[in-house]
Amino acid sequence: MKKLIALCLITLFLIAGCKTKNISSQEIDKEYIKKFIKIEMTKDDVKEILGEDFAVVLSSMDDTEVWRYDFKKSWDYEFHQEYDFADIEGILNNLLYGHFFISWDEEEKVESFTYLYLNEKEGKIYQFSNFQNGYIKDIPIT
Repeated sequence: MKKLIALCLITLFLIAGCKTKNISSQEIDKEYIKKFIKIEMTKDDVKEILGEDFAVVLSSMDDTEVWRYDFKKSWDYEFHQEYDFADIEGILNNLLYGHFFISWDEEEKVESFTYLYLNEKEGKIYQFSNFQNGYIKDIPIT
């Protein structure tokens, strides 16, 4: 009986250890993005880190696929947009922590990404972007 209980416990720990990370929107900020999301990651890599709760939208530049993660403060927050536009008012009004956009290359790897967030100290929305050529920017947009 003890062996059966031990086997069940080991199995539960193994299953729990294999699950996708379950992080809250509150935990995802610019530093989290910088640490975990990298250029040339695959779609599966990104899903493993951020989950599958994203909207597929179109790039306003060339109509290619872009993923948009909405890091919500409220479970009932919704933002419907066909293109890669941000809800600036929603961020300013504390409805969400930020938007995270990921563009993909033809091999379906991260080509670039942008995180829009509220810099609470300044009361401005900032755009943190990382591009395939190594260029990184973190600038106010409001």
